[in-house]
Amino acid sequence: MLVLISHDPFIDVVRPTRITRLAAAMHSHHLDVELAHGADPDSTVRRALRARQLTRGKRRHTLANGLRRTLRTPPPLPRTPRGLQAANAEQYAAVLAAQPELLDLITAVERPGPVTARGMALVNLLVTEGGGPLHCGANVRLLRDRCREALVHLTPYS
Repeated sequence: MLVLISHDPFIDVVRPTRITRLAAAMHSHHLDVELAHGADPDSTVRRALRARQLTRGKRRHTLANGLRRTLRTPPPLPRTPRGLQAANAEQYAAVLAAQPELLDLITAVERPGPVTARGMALVNLLVTEGGGPLHCGANVRLLRDRCREALVHLTPYS
């Protein structure tokens, strides 16, 4: 596998080593944050590798399924303290309130064609961050805003 790294006005062709691939996997969250904030995916080998992982069909399918799972009825919490049950119900209500945005995001992630690394990094962070608006905090406005932000950045040239 070869990776193209952009250094204006030149482009380097690099064959990533196993150590570089391992480092990209170990630092995936940090790389996702960088990509989500607009870092150029072609500026380093690690970012290029992570961008490639995020935009592959398999990862897109996994993330769409993760979003879809959040829209399902949560399982009952039989042995959970009442306060935690209330928090879970409140968070699920926030997810349901943002359902139109989440469904739009699922559709965009599954749509055939290219997507940007930035958009997929935003989706990945939305799904995987346990302290984020999808899983914690019951903040409908923030959840909707994050979905819209990811939608805006998913499509190349938009």
